[in-house]
Amino acid sequence: MGMISANVFNSVDDVLIPYHPEVYSFRSMVKSIKSINNFKRSNKNLNIKAVIPVKIRKVLTHEAFLQSAQALCEQNSILMTNTTIPESIRYAESIGKYKLPVTLIDEKNKSLIGYKQIYAKLARELTYIG
Repeated sequence: MGMISANVFNSVDDVLIPYHPEVYSFRSMVKSIKSINNFKRSNKNLNIKAVIPVKIRKVLTHEAFLQSAQALCEQNSILMTNTTIPESIRYAESIGKYKLPVTLIDEKNKSLIGYKQIYAKLARELTYIG
């Protein structure tokens, strides 16, 4: 872990771990969990709030690594969200077109509504909104 990560882990209470279900990401998630657990010695309030599956596609590889991640999370008493973020170019396109993330665009663009709903569902699941 770098100095910035160390400062963050010593300063925050909750950490969200985004997880792209592929082999190197799985290895990185395992390392992140171990590192965060080590930082709990210097920051007693440090907690992994959740692992969030991101860039999800409906392929067997992703399904297998999601199951492995779920098992790892259960072994470590970590929430893995039911809400997943699908792989899509829409996020990058919204930045390019509107200069804003998709969740901050006011337009009633039908292609973006689904992504706003995913954000709201995730925020509710993580208890950030009611």
